[in-house]
Amino acid sequence: MLLRMDECELTEILLPIDNQYVKEFKLFPPEKQIQILTLGITAFNYSMNKFKLVIDGEKENIIEKLTTKHINEVNNYKSEIIKGKETIKELKQTNYQQKIEFNQTFETKIREQKIDLQNIFERQYGEKITQLNEKINELEQKKENLQVEKMQQQQNYYEKLLEEREMSQQYKNKLRQEFDDKIEKYREKLDTFQKINQNSTLKGQKGEDMMYNLLIKSFPGCQIDTHTSKEAHKGDFSVIDDTHHGMIESKNYKKNVPKNEIVKFYKDIENNNDIDYAILCSLKSGVANKPQDFTLEFIMGKPVIFLHKVKDNEKSVKVAYNICKLILKNMQCFDITKEENQQKIKQIVKTYLQTHKKIISLSNDYNKNINDMMRSQVDSFNDIIRLINIEI
Repeated sequence: MLLRMDECELTEILLPIDNQYVKEFKLFPPEKQIQILTLGITAFNYSMNKFKLVIDGEKENIIEKLTTKHINEVNNYKSEIIKGKETIKELKQTNYQQKIEFNQTFETKIREQKIDLQNIFERQYGEKITQLNEKINELEQKKENLQVEKMQQQQNYYEKLLEEREMSQQYKNKLRQEFDDKIEKYREKLDTFQKINQNSTLKGQKGEDMMYNLLIKSFPGCQIDTHTSKEAHKGDFSVIDDTHHGMIESKNYKKNVPKNEIVKFYKDIENNNDIDYAILCSLKSGVANKPQDFTLEFIMGKPVIFLHKVKDNEKSVKVAYNICKLILKNMQCFDITKEENQQKIKQIVKTYLQTHKKIISLSNDYNKNINDMMRSQVDSFNDIIRLINIEI
């Protein structure tokens, strides 16, 4: 709606079209519309001021009423608190008096009950106490009888120990005599062995006999052949099974097997086409240029193993035999003539032997611990025997 006045600028006011008052307002001329607006705003402002005055007055009345009510309630609460404190004080005083009276009454009753219970116990347990005293005296008598019996048993035990001691001494003398006889026999055998070792020919024969017995014991299912020095390039022994033919060389040196014997061993392998593998066994010492036991080599494509101190480790011959058999078994699918393959096999055998030696070492440690424990037990037993004055 636009209001038009000649002396004023025009302004635009947007009002709802469907409102009834707007429709009536639009029917008036601009001067009347100004008057209506002036009158309406004046009446509105007057009414709002009046409404505000009424509201403020009612608010003050409400606040005054609430304040008065709150003050009255606070005063009532204070009065009740004072009455409550006086009541609590009176209750505390009454409770204190009642507590004193109760304690006096309770203590009196307890004393009376104690006296009654004491009289009851004295009547009920007087006879039992007398019976228990009699039982104690009876047990004391039995204790004395048991001590006498125990002393008699100890005396019999010591007499028996003395008798066993005498028998043990006789048995010990008998054993000493038997051991002296055995020592004398061993001394005679030792003298014989010393004479044998002085002769190098007999010494070699002794080593070969020892090796032959070892092979018979280690390979009960194989053919064991013994070769003389006239049979060239065959070694000392042959071990023949269903699939392979092995050459065994036995050396009985106090010092390491010399280099010339190793060269001769190599030549025997190179000139013997019948064998599939070879093992050199040093019975009491090591082997020159072969610092490691179970040294594995390949001569003419054949596995060769050098063993140290076979006399102290007889099972090493069987282990070397199994290693050679395992290598020969896989030759068809594993080219043993190649240097790299030979190195792989040597490394595998080295690892296997290291593990084997660790197992043997652990086993020896276990045996040593068991022996130490047994010796400790024997020492403890001897200490007990010494405490009761018995000699063994």
